[in-house]
Amino acid sequence: MQESIASSTSHLNTESRWSSVGRMLGIVILLWVLAQFVVLIAAGFLDGNLDGDFGPLDGTLIIAGTLCSAPLVVFLLFIRRPKLEHLIIAEPTPEGQHIHSLPNSKILQTPVPTRIRQFIVRSRHPLRVPVAKHLWMLFLGGVVISSVAFAPLLVDSTNTMFILLALFVAIPAWLVGFSTPVFAWWSFSSSRFHLSTTRQQGEAMLIAGMLSTFPAIIINSFIAPGAVLFVSGGNASASLVENIIVIVSAPVGEEICKALAVLSLAGLIDSKKRGFQVGFTVGLGFALLENLQYILFSLFAGEVVALSYGLTTVVRGIGSIPGHAMWTACSGYAIGHILEQRKQTQQIPDVTRWDLT
Repeated sequence: MQESIASSTSHLNTESRWSSVGRMLGIVILLWVLAQFVVLIAAGFLDGNLDGDFGPLDGTLIIAGTLCSAPLVVFLLFIRRPKLEHLIIAEPTPEGQHIHSLPNSKILQTPVPTRIRQFIVRSRHPLRVPVAKHLWMLFLGGVVISSVAFAPLLVDSTNTMFILLALFVAIPAWLVGFSTPVFAWWSFSSSRFHLSTTRQQGEAMLIAGMLSTFPAIIINSFIAPGAVLFVSGGNASASLVENIIVIVSAPVGEEICKALAVLSLAGLIDSKKRGFQVGFTVGLGFALLENLQYILFSLFAGEVVALSYGLTTVVRGIGSIPGHAMWTACSGYAIGHILEQRKQTQQIPDVTRWDLT
């Protein structure tokens, strides 16, 4: 062929391993902002006066939340639109031609007579993420450097230079603290499962986990407190409501939401192993958005920010993230087992209907 024809997404072949990390980082921040407006809408429907009990309905909160969230939803759908490729196939045939005119003023010349067939297909480029070791090094280095930069506030929290240094470090410390351990586990799992996963599929799993935080927040913020107060006739103490949320509502509600997110990706699951992978990645997505908020709050600890940030990032990065991933992976494994059995049942012929006489 005289000239190689590049597809519309050929740049993905040379795309940096950090590209998916950058996209997911942008999307999780977008979804965190969107979550605030979703909570506003939920408050308008469930607890308009924000007293913990159900009711009354507040149309102002609903309208304000809807108007603010609509542009974010449109933008999210735009950046998550399917990536397409222009596939060109030259098939040898005696009735064909040697020279073919292609779009964008390109010409294809073949040594034998060929017939051109063109298709628009979804991109199937494989998921590529940075090496887990590099991400862990970035995480540990970032946490240590940030904690050292925050440490002078322990000595003098009124010193202007110390405050400016802390402000300068705050945003990079936040980004590194909440995201890199999640991406490190994502990289580790992607390299260990040995399953063919496209970039679109891998990112969809992570985003599904982020979205599963929305109903979990609504359950913990409105449904669980309202239900406790309703059952108790409004006599439940604030500490009782908080304990029920922490002990019952949060773990049970979150796992149900994450399992439903895995189920929404049933089209990707064809085996127990794939179900485990999907569940693990969904759990990481949930942890990514949850960590964003925890690490952000740890930066508002005043003069003890060095201790607050360092402790929170290490505990969340090493402890809670794999916990979220493993519990959801178990749900994914179970869902994969059910789907696999159902598929096998559909493939087994009913020999009782065969006429063998």
